[in-house]
Amino acid sequence: TMMAETRCGGVGVVRRAIAVLGMLLLASAGARPLHSQAPDSLTARMARALTEEGLVGVAWSLVTPDSVTIGAAGIRDLGRNTPMRADNRVQVGSVAKTIIATGVLVLATEGRVDLDAPVAHYLPRLPIDNPWQADAPLLVRHLLDHTGGLADVHLWQVFTMRGDPDSPLRSALGPDGSVVQVRTRPGSRFSYSNVGYLILGLVIEEVTGKRYEQWIDESLLAPIGMHQSTAAFVSQEGPAADTLLAMGHFEGGIPAASFAVPVRPASQFTTTAADMALLARFLMSDGVVDGRTLVDSTLLAAMAVPFTTEAVHAGLVSGYALGLLRRERWGITGKCHLGNIGIFRAILCLYPEQQRAFFASYNIDPESANFDRLDSLLAATLGVPETAAFPVEAPGIDPAEWSGWYLPTPNRFAQFAYLDEVAAVTRIAWDGEMLLLRPFQGAARALQPVGGPFFRLEGRRSATHV
Repeated sequence: TMMAETRCGGVGVVRRAIAVLGMLLLASAGARPLHSQAPDSLTARMARALTEEGLVGVAWSLVTPDSVTIGAAGIRDLGRNTPMRADNRVQVGSVAKTIIATGVLVLATEGRVDLDAPVAHYLPRLPIDNPWQADAPLLVRHLLDHTGGLADVHLWQVFTMRGDPDSPLRSALGPDGSVVQVRTRPGSRFSYSNVGYLILGLVIEEVTGKRYEQWIDESLLAPIGMHQSTAAFVSQEGPAADTLLAMGHFEGGIPAASFAVPVRPASQFTTTAADMALLARFLMSDGVVDGRTLVDSTLLAAMAVPFTTEAVHAGLVSGYALGLLRRERWGITGKCHLGNIGIFRAILCLYPEQQRAFFASYNIDPESANFDRLDSLLAATLGVPETAAFPVEAPGIDPAEWSGWYLPTPNRFAQFAYLDEVAAVTRIAWDGEMLLLRPFQGAARALQPVGGPFFRLEGRRSATHV
């Protein structure tokens, strides 16, 4: 089994799965100043890149030890041709998971949730079918780390125009009696699951006795000072309309208002660039707000530091834990989360050692756009030192023994299991210098040996596969 670095994302993967079917998101800012981005070279470069990549608008924030800078470029609503402003509210898709995870860490700090307790301790009426129950029960930590062995969402849990933001969370799991299926030994393998974060929302509600949205707003966002943010449903139209919320856009620039989805803890969050800077500052802090420990500092430090998976046990340090992903891009390594909801795409990256971070939310999410181009412009302004590069080194194993055809285990979407058997196969071959990964669909990738059983993708500095 070859194990790769972890990736996180939202509905973009579902969208690609549908394509196969055709052939089948200043804690205690104190004296730190908040600056609006001047119309300088960064703003101009972001605006140019937006146009060239077929995007609409973006709002961002940049965090350094001494200041926070917010900026914006492009269009807020193509239907009205209104410019994006740095104080516009935006949405973040799966970056909401970082919010939910931080909320669970608040409860853990208060002693109300034990991360290593079985989920059944908090949700005894939730049916869980876990073949490994006797020695590996499904733990709260597993949900936070996407290592619970759960499948991801069904299409009806995401793509529906009949979503009710006031419906009970339990209904998003299906009819009463619907069973949560555990497909791999809990803790052993990463498999991204929006359903896991839906269940975490249920845990929050069971422990606090409040709707998770209300509790997050009151007990996490308010203490941090994120007063322009909410876990509640917000749209550009209808009863939940907010005139400050940027309009979302479907591919091709078609304006689209946000709609409620059943798995709302996994992706429902409305915020501003300035508020996300407050969150970033808090997540890189000691967890103390106004003299009170909101989150234990050891828990904050443990975000993006997995320790239970087979990949970690094999020596790969990258991975997802407690709501953040260890991610190397642009030559630097941070703790990040990406998110998309079809009409917004967002990224949050923290560099705690340097006390620097950036956030961006784009109000369109086309598959063809190179978001890396814009994200890299923001990251480059932070001046984070490059990650030390692993030297290319002869493998300590015979990679030819890995040659063959492989399937992902587990596959992410249970309803696409058969399609994955047909279309998600990847051929692995050793050419004497590189390990080549040739998926049935998509571009081939080459892995450089970096000693022992470790390999890295071309362009990366750290090991990505083992």
